[in-house]
Amino acid sequence: MAIDKLKILNSIPVVETSASGGELEYVLIENNDSNFEKMKQLGIIGIEINDHLSDDGETIDISSLAFTYTKAKWFEPDVDPHGVWLDYVPDHAPDWAK
Repeated sequence: MAIDKLKILNSIPVVETSASGGELEYVLIENNDSNFEKMKQLGIIGIEINDHLSDDGETIDISSLAFTYTKAKWFEPDVDPHGVWLDYVPDHAPDWAK
């Protein structure tokens, strides 16, 4: 059975996001063992995770990793309490994103 990477990605709690003009700037998750294990399930190796750590080491910016390692095409910050990754670009996205 194939791993549903988007489902795993969406199971990682997001602590903070930023987007401007439809462009995703960052999506931060906590740097903890549970999230690290989920990222490994997505195929992300430790060195890549470390490259995306915040200066204080408490959070990880997974925005570019999500697009690289899953079928995510868009992050919708206003869905669910902390946003959701989508495998399509919604109609309300800017034209340049479609």
